[in-house]
Amino acid sequence: VRLLGLSPTARARYFYLSTLRRAAQAGAARAPAQTPLEYEATLAQRLPAASAEIDALTASFLRARYAPAPLDEPAAHRAQSAAARIKHYLRRLRRAADAADQREA
Repeated sequence: VRLLGLSPTARARYFYLSTLRRAAQAGAARAPAQTPLEYEATLAQRLPAASAEIDALTASFLRARYAPAPLDEPAAHRAQSAAARIKHYLRRLRRAADAADQREA
């Protein structure tokens, strides 16, 4: 995905949705009926060290999705930073799950 041509609002949505994909790959998928706020609570339980970042990314997504005014560059940057930090924690979660699978095999 070429992010350079996307608006700040579209980038915030992209960072949220890409985080959802990464979380699913790490075994923390969003249930189809979960709202963003419900999923925020679920993911924060799985990744308590990243709860502030999860909150920030979810808030950015909700503003991008529902606010009448578009997001500005600083808001998109905050979403990107939060997504990058969550990605770090998701990698650790995935490694832990892979290690558990190895022990069971």
